[in-house]
Amino acid sequence: MGLTPGVTRIFGWASVFCWSLWLLALGAPFSPANASTTPIPENADGPLLIWDEKAKYYLVIAVDNTGVPGTELPFTVTDAKLVVQRFEQLGYRPLVEQQLIGSLANRNHVNAALKQIQSLPESASVIVYYSGHGVASPNDKDVSLQLAGQNDLDYGLGIKVADLLESAKSNTYLGELHLIIDACFSGTGAFTGALTLKEVGAKTTIFTSSATTQNSYPITLPAGSKLSAFTYTILQALGPEWSKADDNGDGILRFGEIKTYSFNQLRKLHKQGRIKEQMRPQLVGGHHEEVILAYNREEVRRWDSSTREALTLVALERSLIPTMPTGAPEKSEKPEIPQEAQLLAKQLTPTNDDPYALGIKAQAEGRLDDAKKLFAKAEELEKAHKEKLAKIYLARGRNETYAGNYKDALPWYRKRVALQPTKDPALLNEFGQAWSQTGKYKEALPFYQEALALRENTLQADDPTLAVSLNNLASLYHVQEKYAEAEPLYQRALSINEQALGSEHPKVARNLSKPGELV
Repeated sequence: MGLTPGVTRIFGWASVFCWSLWLLALGAPFSPANASTTPIPENADGPLLIWDEKAKYYLVIAVDNTGVPGTELPFTVTDAKLVVQRFEQLGYRPLVEQQLIGSLANRNHVNAALKQIQSLPESASVIVYYSGHGVASPNDKDVSLQLAGQNDLDYGLGIKVADLLESAKSNTYLGELHLIIDACFSGTGAFTGALTLKEVGAKTTIFTSSATTQNSYPITLPAGSKLSAFTYTILQALGPEWSKADDNGDGILRFGEIKTYSFNQLRKLHKQGRIKEQMRPQLVGGHHEEVILAYNREEVRRWDSSTREALTLVALERSLIPTMPTGAPEKSEKPEIPQEAQLLAKQLTPTNDDPYALGIKAQAEGRLDDAKKLFAKAEELEKAHKEKLAKIYLARGRNETYAGNYKDALPWYRKRVALQPTKDPALLNEFGQAWSQTGKYKEALPFYQEALALRENTLQADDPTLAVSLNNLASLYHVQEKYAEAEPLYQRALSINEQALGSEHPKVARNLSKPGELV
């Protein structure tokens, strides 16, 4: 972090308690004109549904001593412990059993931890927090984060940010990845040559403590202990200062809001003489509509923000996955529009210049002819936008599916699959069902298999969602009269549902009949 070594920075837990008391002051109530203050029920709260659905993980890398004399940063351990506490409180789960703090923050452990991200599902959101020294490249094109066990402080010895992203993604991870870097010389200026916004990706964020040529500084708290100033502002925003950081009062904290809050607080600390220079936090990415750093219903004072509207649309898209009946196409019935989708549609108020959102609302309300026309209009408008076009193809496929036109739905599903890869088990199951409904069992098989593999790698063995994938794959084998392959899958699904739902549940009764049908 480029700080003067030798200063005592031990931060005991008694000091943490004192510091916590000192942070209890909250901002003034938020009361924008014409804002809706009527709470939305939890089952119709789009941001809450998105937040709960995300598989949220954190990884902390804190280097208090690289091994080189004069590089000691003892307060990074305190930073790390407080960050762990805060992310646990927000509902994030540890990516690794033991966080990489102190001597554990070496290259081998860091690379092994990053590799674990590659196998996570598309619904995952991973935050990697780093606290330590940053060394800019000679041509200012990247930053190398220094690790424990080095014999020198050097750009070539740490892990470059570009390499960190590559190690975590490796062209297989499609979920969110957010880096919070508390280190010297780590601003966006250092990334302009090697890490453009396009290369970072729509679901990736880099949030750093300072501009390219700046140091990162600690502050002294009222109790006399030290803490990194940048990390301190983040902890405040995600805790006692939430209402100030959440500038529109919708209970949702996004990276842009955290950056603004952190910048303003660091400016105050500089004016107060508590840090040597004005630190300027930098942000690359983090503007994707699904990216939420934190959500808290208790902090909501406005229920109709534009951010809530965007997230409600995302939740509505997710809730519209049709449950297609199994069996031959000629015997199939039309899927029912889920109640959850109908509830969410009531909260969505698209503008007239957004035919896609209007179409999604119409679809959820059962106005399929209106939706079809609106999606066609949206497709014409979004020809140049791959991500939006992929959503439109999917919506058009679902529209035909809800109408019972399974053969007409398949071309749209094909277009969606060809345009954008996915590792979302729910979508993979939907694609498998679309192919299966048209009798294309061979093509349906890999979708079901990949969905099951992803869920087996990320869910507990008794999770009812796992039973869904097991039943889907078993039904595919069943309809092809591959009874030996179907039976063990049915049995596993039955065991999971009995344990999770109880033996009297209707779903269990349906499962009980399946193995008996294998003759």
